[in-house]
Amino acid sequence: MTEAAARPSARRAQTQEKLMAAAVRIFAARGIIGASVEEISEEAGFTRGAFYSNFGSKDELVLALLKRQVEEQYAALEQIAELPLDRDHSIDELIAAALDVLQGAARPDPELIFINQELMLYAARHRSVGRQYATYKDECLTRFRGLLYDLLHNVGQEFTIGLDDAVTLCAAAHQHAHLLAALDDSRPDLRPLHLLIRAITRPLPD
Repeated sequence: MTEAAARPSARRAQTQEKLMAAAVRIFAARGIIGASVEEISEEAGFTRGAFYSNFGSKDELVLALLKRQVEEQYAALEQIAELPLDRDHSIDELIAAALDVLQGAARPDPELIFINQELMLYAARHRSVGRQYATYKDECLTRFRGLLYDLLHNVGQEFTIGLDDAVTLCAAAHQHAHLLAALDDSRPDLRPLHLLIRAITRPLPD
């Protein structure tokens, strides 16, 4: 199957987006476990049959929401990769510009931040969802590695630790900042993430 054939039609994609948006609202009100396919379908304005025409189960919908998080992170990283930064710029300039992009790409809705946490917990508790999500993330990590490697090398830097570990640490710091901000409805403080990146990078050897 070609990539074009694998992509849903515009109408199908729109239906899936409405179902995912409805799911987030229902999950926020009732929790993922307490939410039913019928409630999600009704909230989205569709029948139960329409739901199953797009998602095989509630677990598949949860997995789609988790995958969307990863794709949004990758899209933000692509924007960062397009920044006009090179070796004439310092690592601090790169980090500051990158964090500005991340701030702009982040969804400020505290409810959504809490739902994202619940999605991760659901995946951890439901092994089938967790395994599929882990496999998907591992596949995506190859793309992340290439972009991050190029970003750092463009400004003459490299990580002092393994790339996978660096991604894990940075993602955790970024997620934690947004969770803390959601608790008191404030703007995420990404200074700790800036300091972390600074601490695990160094100039490329001559």
